[in-house]
Amino acid sequence: MDNNTVRGEADSMVGRAKKAAGELAGNPGLKVKGQLQEASGNIQSFYGRTLDSVRAYTLREPLRALVIAAAAGMVLMQWKIRNRER
Repeated sequence: MDNNTVRGEADSMVGRAKKAAGELAGNPGLKVKGQLQEASGNIQSFYGRTLDSVRAYTLREPLRALVIAAAAGMVLMQWKIRNRER
């Protein structure tokens, strides 16, 4: 499991706790901070799960992963060249 997944889940839990505390205390600022931290944690957790999936696929299908990475590199190179010409 990727470190980002663990950190993201922890941030999400802390954010939910802050949001609940803000609701109970009637503090809208704390509630919003909790919502933002929860959303940030969810994004970081998703990023970590995505990295885990990519790593697993790379180990399972190394040649295909290499071809995909090369194709993506070529697309990015072409995009960069076209943007430089403008």
